[in-house]
Amino acid sequence: MLSAACVVVEGRELKKTLERISEGNPCEMAEQIRTIKEELNMLPDSSLISAECKRVFDLAEKEKERKEAASALSLAHIRREEKEVRDDVSFDNASHDDLSNIIDVLDTKMQSVMQDEMSEDESTLEIEGKEIS
Repeated sequence: MLSAACVVVEGRELKKTLERISEGNPCEMAEQIRTIKEELNMLPDSSLISAECKRVFDLAEKEKERKEAASALSLAHIRREEKEVRDDVSFDNASHDDLSNIIDVLDTKMQSVMQDEMSEDESTLEIEGKEIS
């Protein structure tokens, strides 16, 4: 009788094991894999992700160029101001007896001012819908 009881118990355990196998593996990792598989179709196409990354990198490059240009412009303004200070000092130290030195300093200063004004005026003007440079 003992062997008949063993066969019944083993049969019952085998049935439970087969039911668990058919239900799937209940371990945590298997559950995560099933969840990922179900959510996989919700991910965007890789070409969309690639295009978005390229757009972000292009924006970052443009921002970097803008900052470099602003820095260069700031440096140019600083150098121009330093030159103006040097010109002013040169003018202050010029000998009042030497009229030609004073005229040269004034001429240099005037050319600098005119160049600054001309560079500011180089923008395009519009008169009655026509562009004039």
